[in-house]
Amino acid sequence: MRKSKYSESFMINTVMMLTDNNHNVTDVAKTIGVTPQCLYKWIKKYSCDETGNIKTVITELQREKTLAQNTINALRTEVEILKKADAYFAKEQI
Repeated sequence: MRKSKYSESFMINTVMMLTDNNHNVTDVAKTIGVTPQCLYKWIKKYSCDETGNIKTVITELQREKTLAQNTINALRTEVEILKKADAYFAKEQI
């Protein structure tokens, strides 16, 4: 995948400008030197949902949350196993 020469913040600001101010996509594309199709991809990727949050950011946060929950569950399982092992070895010493 090719890295864009534009920063993510630039793309987000461009999309916000397009959606907030009802600018013409073709005119903005010519001004910044990209194709209208490129701007439509940016709009699809960085447009806001009903609450005003950028969809991509929400998806990334959901992915991080799921990863964190999986890590927590794995650690809880480890703790339970260690508690059982501790109890087993404590019985053997008595």
